[in-house]
Amino acid sequence: MARKSDPQTIAQAMKCANKVARGQACTMSELKATVQLLNSALKTARTTAKVAKREAGEAKEMVSKLLGRIGL
Repeated sequence: MARKSDPQTIAQAMKCANKVARGQACTMSELKATVQLLNSALKTARTTAKVAKREAGEAKEMVSKLLGRIGL
């Protein structure tokens, strides 16, 4: 039987998570890798969202200033 490799991508981690949700078995190393990978992805997504929100606010402020200069 071929050895299952630990998840390396979010898609692979989600497959393992879905197996657990259905009540199927995953190895402990697969579960550990899945948790670490999804935790890292969540942190990255939060950081990216925070940066995008800040940049959108800066862009909105810039547009407002420009519109104020031309009298709109």
